[in-house]
Amino acid sequence: APALFIFPLRNPIDACISNYRVYSHQVGSLQDFSKVAMERVKRDLEFAESMKNAGKTVVFIKYEEFAENLDFLLSQIEQAFSLSISAKDKETMKAGYKRENVYDSINDLPGFHEYLPLSGFHGEHLSLENYTPPIELVRCLHRHSRSLQPLFRKYGYFIN
Repeated sequence: APALFIFPLRNPIDACISNYRVYSHQVGSLQDFSKVAMERVKRDLEFAESMKNAGKTVVFIKYEEFAENLDFLLSQIEQAFSLSISAKDKETMKAGYKRENVYDSINDLPGFHEYLPLSGFHGEHLSLENYTPPIELVRCLHRHSRSLQPLFRKYGYFIN
């Protein structure tokens, strides 16, 4: 069977801020962090594009479309894999992947590098509180995203 890649996308600025939330205690310079974080987003997108250009099937799913809508995510998985998930299984999955349930499952994990063996969810994967990043971080991320705007626009991310 041909290789199939499910590639979750997220607004690059938001993805980098989320990464900063987890690793902020290890960050020296916001400028350096922002540059490396944006380069990582670029590298990941270029990898997905190279797989697609090599004839692999790559399904891009935007985080913003499935984070609060697991029905959308499950329908994308059904389409990508040409399968049907029963209504009962969908309800079980949606209950298990509710934000609060995931948070409860990982809450006791000691850190980001500890993870649950079946789901892959890791400690510090999510927070139930809204996180407000330092404004200087946001400014640095915007500066470092400028040259990557054409790449981000291809996936529907228009960053000002």
